[in-house]
Order: sequence, then structure tokens, then C-alpha cells
Amino acid sequence: MRWRLVVPVLALVLAGCSGFGGLDGSGDSRTTTLTPVDVPERSTAVDATPSTATAENRLLPGLTTEGVTDPFVLADAHHDLLANRSYTRITDRTLDGPNGTLRSTHQELRVAEGGRRYHLTATSESAPSYPVSAVASRLGLWYDDAPALFRVGQGENVSYRVGMTGSLDGPVGDITGEDRLVGLYGTVDRWSVKPMVSWNNQRLLVLESREPPDHDVLRLPTLVEEPRDAELQVVLTNDGGVVSHRLRYNATFDGQPVRVVEHVRYVQVGSTTVDEPAWLDEAIEETIDDRRGSG
Repeated sequence: MRWRLVVPVLALVLAGCSGFGGLDGSGDSRTTTLTPVDVPERSTAVDATPSTATAENRLLPGLTTEGVTDPFVLADAHHDLLANRSYTRITDRTLDGPNGTLRSTHQELRVAEGGRRYHLTATSESAPSYPVSAVASRLGLWYDDAPALFRVGQGENVSYRVGMTGSLDGPVGDITGEDRLVGLYGTVDRWSVKPMVSWNNQRLLVLESREPPDHDVLRLPTLVEEPRDAELQVVLTNDGGVVSHRLRYNATFDGQPVRVVEHVRYVQVGSTTVDEPAWLDEAIEETIDDRRGSG
């Protein structure tokens, strides 16, 4: 019988949204840092040099017609736009093989204005031919500037846990995705930058690159190797806010070619509501002793 890797969920939630090896609980349990990728040193920024950022080619702070000149400044613009607004961040990741999808995860993070209240739901599914899965295929997290509550499982197999705060953003680090963007912006040198007009006539900028980012930024799923043929696209508003970013690349699993896709979208910016989940009262009742201990 083929072995199967099954790992805990809650410890990996505190690692932040780190893909197949993170929030969905499907990867290496050693992943415990709050920052999901290695972030370049700020000394690499070159936006201030006249030769790379002139009045003629500068599009945004940290971005010119030639590409990203300061990943920190450009990612900061996205963070600042979301810091005092509500929003929903949707993350989908798939691992596709020659005969269909091997692994898929879906995460929806609904964040209230100020970032001190949010509700996360995450689901995951693995095919029998991919021997990596989470203890529970469904996870809920509620945070309201207090110890977080987790709902693990579904149907009759549900349990509730109390979680640590973990970071200034609560148990989920990098809720705006700023650190992830620094990693994406900062490890690619060659960009194609073009304007685009969306369906509601809002001016958007599209950044594209076929240069593979660093392996840490790719976030290889467990047991997957030999990444290649990467394609990265980031869609930005004219004030630096990210509408979406998509990272795709080919790789190898068990000697077979596979395709990894990560797609992140920011929707309902300024109009997201973050209501208490229906399971909250039951979670409070079930964990009352644990919450007294954590206080």
C-alpha cells in the first residue's frame, strides 16, 4: 500500500498563507515562520536612481515602464491601500497532473476595516495518486482582536480549538499579502509592463514576466521538484493596489509532468462585511476552559 503524508492543521495556520505547504495543512510541518517567503534586503532597491526612474517612465512609486525598481515601495502601496479598508482575499492553488487535478486548495479571507477582525475559511482536496493531505479538508478561523477560534473538520467530525495571536496581524500573518508581493516583485528582473482598461473603465497596469522567481517564492508543493517555465502576472490599479496575481509553472512529480497554479484575487475592497460565523457560539462553549487558560 502506498504511504500517505498527513500533517496537522493548526500549527500550519500560524505559518501564514503559504500554499500547499502552509495554511491548508498539506505540506511540511516544519514550516513555522510567519513570513511566507524570504524577503529581499531593502538595500536592493534602486527606485531613487535617475537612470532607472525618470519623470518620463515612472508609473508608480517603485514601478517604471521598464519594470519594478523597488519591490518594497510598490508592495507598501498595496498594503497602505488596504490597511484601513475592508476587503476579501481569495486564494486558489492547484496541482494538475497528466490525468487531472492532484491537489487543490481554496482560501477566502474576509478582513474588516483596520485588519483586527477577520474570518477565514479554507478547503482542500487531494487525489488518491497524490500522497499528501490535511488532517481535515475544511478549516474555519475567527479572529476579533482576541485569541482566535478554529473550527476544524466538517459534518459530524468537527472540533474547536483556541489559537495563539501569532503576529501583529493575529494568527494569520501577512493578511494584506504585502510580504508575498515583495517576494514576487523582488526576485524577478525582467518585466513587461502594459496598460489595460477593465470592464468598468478603471485604468489598470499589467506586469508580466517569464523569468522564474526564486524557488522559495515558487512555493513548490510537497514531493514536487524541477520547477520550470514560470509565468507571473500582476494586475495593479493606478495607485498600486493589487487586483490579482497569478503564478504558473511546470514541474515534476513522481517522474510525471505537472502544472502548479497560484491565483490570488482581492475583491469587495471597501465593501466586505465580516460577520460572526454561525459556529462561533458553539466554539466559545467548547473552548471556554482553554480560553481561560490562555488569558
